[in-house]
Amino acid sequence: MFRYIPGEKLRIVGLILFSIFGGLVNTVLPLLFRSLINNISASINQNNFTKIYIFLVIILIVLLVDQIIGYFKEKVSDVFRMQITTKMRLAIYPKLLSLDVSYTEKHQPGAILQKINQGVGGFAQWIFSLSEWAGTLITSTIFILVVLWMQNIWLGVVFSITIPIMIFISIKKAQVQKPYMKKANRYMEAFSGTMSETLSHFETIKSSSAEKITTKKFQGLNTKLKNARLQQFKIQRNYNFLRDFIGTIGISVALIITIYLITKKAFGAGDILLIALYSRTLTSSISPLGYFIQDSSEVNYTSARLLDFLEIQSEFTDSPDAVPLKQMESIEFKNVSFDYIDGKKGAVKNVSFEISPGKTIALVGPSGVGKSTLTKLFLRFYRPTNGSININGQPVENYTQDSIRQHIGVVMQDIALFNSTILENLQIANANATEEQIMNAAKQAHAHEFIQDLPKGYKTLVGERGIKLSGGQKQRIAIARAILKNPQLIILDEATSALDSQSEHLVQDGLKKLMQGRSALVIAHRLSTVQHADEILVLEKGTIIERGTHQELITISGGLYKKLFEMQSASGKIQL
Repeated sequence: MFRYIPGEKLRIVGLILFSIFGGLVNTVLPLLFRSLINNISASINQNNFTKIYIFLVIILIVLLVDQIIGYFKEKVSDVFRMQITTKMRLAIYPKLLSLDVSYTEKHQPGAILQKINQGVGGFAQWIFSLSEWAGTLITSTIFILVVLWMQNIWLGVVFSITIPIMIFISIKKAQVQKPYMKKANRYMEAFSGTMSETLSHFETIKSSSAEKITTKKFQGLNTKLKNARLQQFKIQRNYNFLRDFIGTIGISVALIITIYLITKKAFGAGDILLIALYSRTLTSSISPLGYFIQDSSEVNYTSARLLDFLEIQSEFTDSPDAVPLKQMESIEFKNVSFDYIDGKKGAVKNVSFEISPGKTIALVGPSGVGKSTLTKLFLRFYRPTNGSININGQPVENYTQDSIRQHIGVVMQDIALFNSTILENLQIANANATEEQIMNAAKQAHAHEFIQDLPKGYKTLVGERGIKLSGGQKQRIAIARAILKNPQLIILDEATSALDSQSEHLVQDGLKKLMQGRSALVIAHRLSTVQHADEILVLEKGTIIERGTHQELITISGGLYKKLFEMQSASGKIQL
């Protein structure tokens, strides 16, 4: 994990040094108080309080030094933790953007975020605890044990036995807790994923009256999380009791020895305060050490999962000799086949077609026959299992992925708008676009009028996934975004299937302007949107079974396209 936080070694050393000084100060204070108390009686008898004043001044100086050390340690630790989390996030976000689409399709967004947050937060806290406790505990423990051995051999023996036993119990507790901790973390990821999924599909849940079903699923997961945590807490409680019981016995034996030595006049009154404070410091220091051992076990697990995420190797990296695509002219799918690993619908078999400059190719057919899969293959979200996809006669692998996508504008049925302003959503297509260019693109897409009517115009927030806008408005924003990008190829994936007639008319007009002079790959259920395509490909079970123009396809007796056309004509979906 340290390779993701370069340049932090100096701060770690600084924190350890501050902790060591802090530990020394805390162990020196009881010695000063012992000397102060032991000298009070003699000073009163001699009527000379000089030594008492000297000890008081020294104590005040030590307390002041302790406060100053604490201030600078806190300052360094604040910067240190922020530096760690900032650098980790800077490493994570590019990795997030580099993930393959297949990864994000298999994992819930909430679960991914929980994995990231647990890993980053846990590691940052663990590094801080390591630097702090390594200095304080080790320094205090060693110093105090040395002093106790020097005071009395039996006091040294008592704590040299007690402390290792308490540490052993703390380590054992962490080992026994580990399986339940792992289980609880997995449930926590699923819990976060379910919460995220609920918010993403909130309207669907409400409109489907699915509250009871989703609540039941949530309750089951919540119960599993609760049981895992309760088992973890039970182990922690039992081992903590045993550890503290051993510590109490050690303190009791030490105090008995101290009182005995006082009665024999081997110790003074101040020694009982010293032994009491040191005994308490030694035994109580094992408690945070126990939590540190426990946290170490947990952070080992969460960091390993974060590392697994950070070290995912993308299947679709650019080849070393890939070059930027300057101009997208011809596009060819040559005997392309693809199967999803999980066997879901959308596989394609031996598909071949070409998109010439300025031409429109349409893909039609029932749901799940591979239409959207072909666009994902061209966008290089997946790699064909057989065949090849060529641009300008060269395999797509010869070009960088980003440069290919720069030449493509995509308008989908489910428009992905970010929870920001309309202006920012448009600027995603072209960050350098002027205000005039943005407004011109919006006008061509018939979006400018409704944008002006919004409370804050182009600075209106659209909400999560554009929830504050209608379907037609979101589609027109997407078209304006594509116009602003000025691509050479347009991909339309069911861009008008979910719109009412009025919205469809406006969107269709915007699409016509978008497609002027550009190549296009159009996927549609509504055949009215593809009648003017240069070539229509009819797919069934991932294979092209018919191809031709609209006029050619409706003459094929018993053909699938003709059946679809007749069905939609009868239902009024096609204007004849």
